[in-house]
Amino acid sequence: MKRLLAIAVIVTAFMASESYAQSATANVQLTVNGALAIAATHNLLNLGSVAAGTTASVAYSDANAALFTITSTNPGSSFSLTWSSSQYLSNGSWNLTPAYSVYGNGANLTTGAASLTSGGPALITDATTGNYYVFVGASVPVPSNAGGGTYNGTITMTVALN
Repeated sequence: MKRLLAIAVIVTAFMASESYAQSATANVQLTVNGALAIAATHNLLNLGSVAAGTTASVAYSDANAALFTITSTNPGSSFSLTWSSSQYLSNGSWNLTPAYSVYGNGANLTTGAASLTSGGPALITDATTGNYYVFVGASVPVPSNAGGGTYNGTITMTVALN
């Protein structure tokens, strides 16, 4: 009888501990950012033709401004934007120093575009289209003794997912 009682106590203890066992489930989610691309949609920032002693200028909202389109396969992606430009516009003999104005918007509109700084705060692609647009204007003072000719330079935009 003592054996039977001892077995009953052990079985009861085992069953009691099992009846108190509980579990819970948590969901796990991972978002893998899709591809991010940039293209120079309008790749010529055309400052036109000006006389020496004046300033050539194109606003970022002008039709002659450069336009870059950033496209993400994952709309609403966070990314960083940096740019580098040639220090000068050059005609081979003379150098002129441009000052760029860079603005961005989730819509292909200059209205409501925000001023950007290279390496500035993270930007977000449009939540519906996955696009972001960068508009680039410039101003170049031309000294009165500047040589004639066509002056060229570059500006390179670089994007990286955050």
